Amino acid sequence: MGVKITDIDVYLVESRVKGNFSDSTRNVETIGFVVVDVKTNNGLHGVGITYHEVGGEAIAEFINKAVAPKLIGRNPMETEVLWNEIFHYMRGVGRKGLAFCAYSAVDIALWDLKGKIFEMPLYQLLGGTKRDIPIYASGGWTSYSLDELVEE
Repeated sequence: MGVKITDIDVYLVESRVKGNFSDSTRNVETIGFVVVDVKTNNGLHGVGITYHEVGGEAIAEFINKAVAPKLIGRNPMETEVLWNEIFHYMRGVGRKGLAFCAYSAVDIALWDLKGKIFEMPLYQLLGGTKRDIPIYASGGWTSYSLDELVEE
């Protein structure tokens, strides 16, 4: 018998933001994370995380009620197969927002688990390191000073 997913635990973590953390639309007072722990019959487990500003309880509930039952008993090595099945399963609730926040944490946990099963760091499992990586900017907090942005 191969490796099988036996349980998926979901934890909510929230922290108040220090200082002025805002953009042109709102002031962020708390940052939350949903932490997912995928457990297997061989004692290994993988951990994934997703960030949220609001809706952590909804993300956790979606994982517990919709995603976890589809994965229990499945082979965690089939990361792409599982992703594709859940992607199509979620089509009725949208392919962005809470649903994808939820599955991103699960997917990260599955990849973490896969690295542990192969006993290698995930970056190696995905093809190793690169010397040059193109950079880009996408967003940011407009309330930060130039010095704060440089520090971050």
